[in-house]
Amino acid sequence: MIHHLTAEMGARYIAPQYYVVVKMPDEPGDIPNRFELYDWCTLDEGRVLLAFSFPEWCGDFVKTYYTGEGWNPPGPHNQDALSLAEVLEYLEPQGTWMVAFDPMAFAPGKWMRPRKVVTARYCRRFATEVRRPLEKLFAEKAIEVEECFGNPDDYLWKIKELCAPSVPEIVQYAHARTSEWELNLC
Repeated sequence: MIHHLTAEMGARYIAPQYYVVVKMPDEPGDIPNRFELYDWCTLDEGRVLLAFSFPEWCGDFVKTYYTGEGWNPPGPHNQDALSLAEVLEYLEPQGTWMVAFDPMAFAPGKWMRPRKVVTARYCRRFATEVRRPLEKLFAEKAIEVEECFGNPDDYLWKIKELCAPSVPEIVQYAHARTSEWELNLC
């Protein structure tokens, strides 16, 4: 049995991954929680958090948007969909209420055309909708792998491989449920 992974950790492992722009503080002091470890780079006076589908897209945005920012430029930081929701829960009281997915920077300090823009509330609800099905899928595939394969070192990769075909369907269903939920709020 895979004792070192809980269902929640497994869900995070197979959940959609995003890359956000962060900057390490110049003077790290006492860090009371994990969210204060980074300076979360937001746009539009802190209202918009950027999320990218690929680290290269995030890196390209940073190179263009933050040109000339000094010796400690921001960079991509990986967040699964569940962690992204937690980041937004931390940032919302500070005024961040939107997420722009895969925007493009065309000059220093200038950006446009995100693939999609959603509310922070939407992202948090999406995480709620996707969590349980991903946990269940991971647990099912973990049992399957343990029964069929002998090398524990290969379990995690094999589980992810077995989960991969089902994850897009779970994500699509979670988006549909989240959109339905958001429409009912209006």
